[in-house]
Amino acid sequence: MTQNVIEPWKQRTQDEYREIKLIGQGAYGAVYQVEHRATGQTVVTLWYRSPEVLLQTTYGSSVDVWAFGCILSEMYNRQTLFPGRTEADQLKIIVNKMGKPSESDWPSDAIIPLSFYEWTPRQSLYQLNPKLSQAACRFIEKCIRWNGDMRCTALEALNDSFFDGPYSQGYENLFDEPLPNAHQQ
Repeated sequence: MTQNVIEPWKQRTQDEYREIKLIGQGAYGAVYQVEHRATGQTVVTLWYRSPEVLLQTTYGSSVDVWAFGCILSEMYNRQTLFPGRTEADQLKIIVNKMGKPSESDWPSDAIIPLSFYEWTPRQSLYQLNPKLSQAACRFIEKCIRWNGDMRCTALEALNDSFFDGPYSQGYENLFDEPLPNAHQQ
């Protein structure tokens, strides 16, 4: 089983322009940039892993849509949406922010039963990330649903009205502030 992981990386060119690269890890091994320090054995972060990956259940391409939604939120807010330090912590943060899912949204083959988590109400994505435009909030919510089958597909994401025009969607000032180094949060 191969897991695709999408992560944001910041790179400055000679002219100091920012460029965001989404770099995937697939069957051919990791492709990544290492900044001027050792990062340990694991370069891939937990922050963009979907619940089904963390719960070690069957999953598909919707894990990449989850990762993209998390990255887009981070680009707006300059903070990681789900900054877990371990897999258990990552799941706990997702539950605390997204609310405890219903039985139908929890994978039946999960390594952790839903009963392990106490009921937690869902927090508004806009509350978690006040820099989101309404269009971005609506789009990200389509990407980070508990149930991978209920997330938008990559094709649906590409055809979403969020991508119709930068100034009509409220992300014209997206790069006004420098992005933090993802490994220093």
